[in-house]
Amino acid sequence: MSQLRRFTCVVLTLLSLSAFAKEQFLHDATPEELAMKSVEMAPGAQAVVLQWDHRQDDFTNWESEYVRIKIFDRAAAKYGDIELPFAPGYSWIKTLEARTIHPDGSVVPFTGKTFDKLIVKASGIKVMARTFSLPDIQPGSILELYYVRAWNPDHLASSHWVVQREIPVLKETIWLRPYTKVYSSFFTYQGLPAGKLPTKVGDHFELALENLPAYDEEPYSPPAMMDKARVDFLYTEGETEPAKYWKKTGDDWTDVIEDFIGKPKGSIKTEATTLTNGLTSDDEKLKKLYERAQKIRNLSYEPDKTEKEESREKLRDNRNADDVLSNGYGWRSEITRLFVALARSAGYTANVVRSATRDDLMFSEKIPDSSQLDTELAVVNAGGKDRFFDPGTPFAPFGIVTWQVTGVPGLKLVKKQTAFVEVPHLTAADAVLSRKADLKIDGDVVKGSVKITYNGERALVRRVSGRNDDEAKNKKTMEDDIKSWLPEGSTVTLKSFGPLKSFDDPLVADFDVEMPNLGSFAGSRVLLPLSIFSESAKNPFSASDRKHDLYWDYERQTEDEVVLHLPDGYNIEALPQGTSSNLQALIFKTTWSKDEHSVTFKRLLQVNTLSIERNYYPQIRSFYKRATAADQENVVLKKAAK
Repeated sequence: MSQLRRFTCVVLTLLSLSAFAKEQFLHDATPEELAMKSVEMAPGAQAVVLQWDHRQDDFTNWESEYVRIKIFDRAAAKYGDIELPFAPGYSWIKTLEARTIHPDGSVVPFTGKTFDKLIVKASGIKVMARTFSLPDIQPGSILELYYVRAWNPDHLASSHWVVQREIPVLKETIWLRPYTKVYSSFFTYQGLPAGKLPTKVGDHFELALENLPAYDEEPYSPPAMMDKARVDFLYTEGETEPAKYWKKTGDDWTDVIEDFIGKPKGSIKTEATTLTNGLTSDDEKLKKLYERAQKIRNLSYEPDKTEKEESREKLRDNRNADDVLSNGYGWRSEITRLFVALARSAGYTANVVRSATRDDLMFSEKIPDSSQLDTELAVVNAGGKDRFFDPGTPFAPFGIVTWQVTGVPGLKLVKKQTAFVEVPHLTAADAVLSRKADLKIDGDVVKGSVKITYNGERALVRRVSGRNDDEAKNKKTMEDDIKSWLPEGSTVTLKSFGPLKSFDDPLVADFDVEMPNLGSFAGSRVLLPLSIFSESAKNPFSASDRKHDLYWDYERQTEDEVVLHLPDGYNIEALPQGTSSNLQALIFKTTWSKDEHSVTFKRLLQVNTLSIERNYYPQIRSFYKRATAADQENVVLKKAAK
């Protein structure tokens, strides 16, 4: 962009900001708003959005937001904690005005300090947030905020408006003037009221909404962004017909990635030959190559550094796969490409798959937006079968990819043969949590040892979440996890755990536990529930109605075994019969057994699906009701008379 063009855009931006600031600003509340104590469409709501206006001009590079929130409950004071994102070097907060209006009409303007904090950093891009808290918030207050965010003239991005919040919205508007040169653009939307769509008015679009209900969180629901009402305005360059768009996008990506990988030669060829020398099976060879890629320092998963720390380290950019190997570090996509290069050097047909993720939104092939495919995986043909690998995720087990990219489409990037493929689902056997307890009765306390084993995806999730924590923090997290499973008042001491940095081994933690509140020791009979890891858990599906479909991040299996050793003077009077429920998608089973000196309880819960439609909720609710009841069943012991 020329300097003249840049200067003109900046001037237009400032003029537009000035004009709009005069047009709309903070204004006094009406007597009806000041007196409001609830809202008819949502009785019992903690707060309500009275007005929410978004205004954006992509031609002159600015956007504004004006929000007024009525507070009904003291707990809703959290809506006075404000975060306004911006990207240093790309965008900035231009104007900011905020205040609190009390029910008597008195005004407390925000005059305090704002603070900037880091939200996310990836591949050298930082997103910060301007943060502050509105003053003196009370039930009956109205919170009012107006700000303008501006950005560089040469920076154009798609826009995303989530128009539904966790509290109801009485009035909301969207005003957008798009950039109309070079790029094509289009709207997508979901969850809007019938007949409500963005409408072209002159050179801009408008959308007015009223009485939007709150988004209600429910256990085991799809990610909120998949269900909330939203409007997206997307820019794309060139072809917009989906099939042609994805073909062109895939070909462009393939050229870039193939240039980075290069042909098998030099240090990568030598490394692959050395690693696979003497090995005969595909599993042995690929595992060695995968292990080598996993050893590369993964910059995408490191804690954020200050500019001074980054400057001191002076990491060079990787221009190709050879650089990743020789430098010993890389971003997650670069590590994936290195693994593909190693596999090719070992004689395999290997390619990159640019995959969608499903932890936020679901991919749609009908929408020509390349940002939907944001993760790179490796696919290797071994024994005539394509196998997927995730070397770019630290500690991802060999042959298992992180759950966010399972069961989703991806573009397999092959020169002149780019095509969509499906990344396979994980099975329940790929994500097993094993919990074993060996217990005894000591007076009125049940105590003993517990071994927790995380396998496959369960180990990956735990390791990634604690990747940047020190040993003390990881120890506390593990103790807190098991304490949350056990009856209230239990004490937990971690004896050993690990390995935390492995991709191949289960993650195992050993504990000593004491449970003073397990069961009843009154009189001559003792009643003990041995489903100690679930006995105190609440049924997540106790509500009689359901608004959302059911959703699990990944298929999984939990196996429990609890052995209770009986002291002298105790006899087994009665054992539960056990329970078995099989919906195929969900399987639950408990068994009880005994010998002369002990009782053994086993429990299995298996989830063999990712989603279940809401209309099946009565069956799911009944399934979990039976499971919850089974978790509360007791073994009855008889104490001998003294």
